[in-house]
Amino acid sequence: MKKWLAKVRISAALDSGEPLPTGLRERITRSDELRAFEEQTASLHGALRKAQPQKDPPPWLHGWIMRGVRQSAIPRKQPAWPARLAWVGGAAVALSLTLLCWTIFTSRRPQPAEQNADAASLEAAAGALQLGNDMAHVAPVTLVAPLSNEMVQLNNDLNKTAEFLMASLP
Repeated sequence: MKKWLAKVRISAALDSGEPLPTGLRERITRSDELRAFEEQTASLHGALRKAQPQKDPPPWLHGWIMRGVRQSAIPRKQPAWPARLAWVGGAAVALSLTLLCWTIFTSRRPQPAEQNADAASLEAAAGALQLGNDMAHVAPVTLVAPLSNEMVQLNNDLNKTAEFLMASLP
């Protein structure tokens, strides 16, 4: 990164015509890469400064320019599909997708099943057992979570105190 920045400074100094700063000049003398870059850039800069532009443009350039001028003068055709028609088509697609989703989700209502009294009581008992099982798994985590959080914060405070004490010792 430092060499890249030095190369940018070398290039900027050559562009502005100012001499290189002494610190940069010292870095160039110590680094083969910077020295080669400075020499190559200086020779390229000098060659570009001495180069004379062509006085007569090539003959094909006139044809390209005139073709571009003629094409820009031709009015552009309006699109075959007006923008309003595109909006109507997009709205129609969105409406049909909404109708399809509504139809799918509203047609899947649970069908009332005919059950006898024994099956209903058995399901109630199974639901109660499942609820008890869920409570046994969820309750300890819910009760201990605040204590765990407090323990983590206390541990962080102790670590920061130890770091502060170690930093203040001579």
